[in-house]
Amino acid sequence: MKALTTDKTFIQMKEQLIKLYSPDIENNLQKNLDEINQQNFIRQRACYRNFFYELQSHELELSLKKLKTFSIEINRVMTNLNTILQDVNNAINIIRSLEEICSLLKKI
Repeated sequence: MKALTTDKTFIQMKEQLIKLYSPDIENNLQKNLDEINQQNFIRQRACYRNFFYELQSHELELSLKKLKTFSIEINRVMTNLNTILQDVNNAINIIRSLEEICSLLKKI
């Protein structure tokens, strides 16, 4: 599996954040999830968003070195999230994928 370049990773994260805040995702989650899972989704999405903003604000060189350490693993979970985001009706899997990504990113 080819590791993503860091620039491509940041672009992909930004695109995913846009999708995660899209009306389609929002509407689907409100219709198909109970309150607990809605709150879990909101927390995980916020974690992902905050980490993205944190990466942007940190010293880039240091962040890039750390990100490269996990690039293959991050590539795998981000590819999975892209697949899951294609089906907005898959709310539970979106949450699980976000949890996996956030867990990985917290290691950095």
